[in-house]
Amino acid sequence: MIGAAGACGALGFVREDEIECEEAVAHLEHCCVEFPSAKVSCDFIAGCTEPDIHPDLSIEVAECVQAMDCDALRARDLCARIADDPRIARICE
Repeated sequence: MIGAAGACGALGFVREDEIECEEAVAHLEHCCVEFPSAKVSCDFIAGCTEPDIHPDLSIEVAECVQAMDCDALRARDLCARIADDPRIARICE
């Protein structure tokens, strides 16, 4: 039996939302000079007494970022917008 402390935190595997977030951040780093990637958390942390913590970039936002070329990201000012608010929800509408 796993104790409460052992069941909280890391799940032992990488989730799809973490991978998509990491790939989007890598794309932003490639396209955006001096993108502050440390401001974006791509970690999922399972909560025990508090709600789960999800990656800052949702799968939908991450996939949208990945689909844009560098010129499109810069033209829509997404480098700065995501740096200012990594939990940005609507960028592809």
